[in-house]
Amino acid sequence: MIKRAAGLITNQATLIIIAALCFVLVPALTFAANGGNLSCNNGGGVAGGSLFNTGAGGLCQNQGQFLQHLFSNVICMYTTIINTILDTVYCGIQSQIRGILALAIILYIAIFGVQSLTGQTQLTGGETMARVTKMCFVWYFATNASYGIGIGFNFFMAGMNDGIMWVVNAITPNTVQNGNPIGAYQYIDNLIYRAIIGPFTAARSEVLGFFLVMGVAFPPLLMLGIQFLVENAKVLIGCVLIFLLSISAIAFLIALSPIFLGFMLFQSTFYLFENWLRYMISYTLQVIIVFAIVTMWVQVIMQFIGFFNDLAAMIFPYQEGLQPAQLVQPTDSWGICPPTYGVDAFGPTAQCDDFFDPDDSNPLLIPPSEIMEIKGFLYYVVFHMVSLILIAYAFRVLLKNAHQIARDLVGPAYVPMLGKGFGMEALGSPTGYPKRQHMRSMGGSDSR
Repeated sequence: MIKRAAGLITNQATLIIIAALCFVLVPALTFAANGGNLSCNNGGGVAGGSLFNTGAGGLCQNQGQFLQHLFSNVICMYTTIINTILDTVYCGIQSQIRGILALAIILYIAIFGVQSLTGQTQLTGGETMARVTKMCFVWYFATNASYGIGIGFNFFMAGMNDGIMWVVNAITPNTVQNGNPIGAYQYIDNLIYRAIIGPFTAARSEVLGFFLVMGVAFPPLLMLGIQFLVENAKVLIGCVLIFLLSISAIAFLIALSPIFLGFMLFQSTFYLFENWLRYMISYTLQVIIVFAIVTMWVQVIMQFIGFFNDLAAMIFPYQEGLQPAQLVQPTDSWGICPPTYGVDAFGPTAQCDDFFDPDDSNPLLIPPSEIMEIKGFLYYVVFHMVSLILIAYAFRVLLKNAHQIARDLVGPAYVPMLGKGFGMEALGSPTGYPKRQHMRSMGGSDSR
């Protein structure tokens, strides 16, 4: 008996502490790094602030130098547009739902009273406190932007940002040390910038010229170079698109939160609130997974910088001695040194022979028109380019399956699949529906 009484007191004390944190302490934490401080007026309009923090201390603090801050600039421009749309949507829904939600709470109290009077539920202190806490939670978070945006939205944004920093630091330790989510975005900016210009900058302009000339001398090498750029561009674009779609989905679901929070009151509609919450968690996890994938991809790509550097080191100016009426290939303005082949951890290698002297007045160079005869050199280049293309393709497949990974982490409920539209293939079989009702909703028959 004493143990049971102690348990009841503990449960009531826990609920009281949670309520105190929600309504007294937590409002002081309403400004996360990327969340805004949106407030609504009584008429359904925006009184001030915004959904996302796009000020100088938020998502738009890295404006300028578009290529150097490509990721941050795209996020800044996109969230500025999202603010304009969803700020109004959220405040409008919040204003219109207030009366309906008040009626739902009155109905909830009436049902609880009837259940208590008819003996269907026990009118205990713990049960009463739990229901009062639920009603207060629903009302304040659905009708007060400082709770719905300042706490709810910022909670998911802060979780997403912290997750990004965790995965980035786990893959590349000590890269984001300031504890600011923007630091992770700056790091991704740097990764993308290095991925775009790194091979050509580190290896000077010889690599670019090499592949362009191969378009005449040996076209398959130019095709491999183009495919490499295309696959890498797809990975980068996929990362940016999934991130933008995910934060858009989180913001849109938060804009609908006054509606779905009301479904939390009744058992028959609770599954709608649960699925809404699963979607929120799923989109948050998708962003974290995408950042993990793109960080690993860039780290792998950067391991092949040595290949581009070695290739550039083999290229030298070439001027063949001319004779009257002699025709010279226009592509033979440069040549590669006689290579010595080897093998390292990343596959075959090629370097200039020890006897090669680039300062010789007539160095022994192999012009592009004769490269097709150097089978070992072609194998060396093709091996690395095919490896890079396959790596980019593998990470692109991982990006496409980020939603599936997030679904497995969230639970058995189906989660959104980006790029699949809004059909049944995208939504799957929603949980919570009775089987017969679900089949009728899809236009099928429930008869056996």
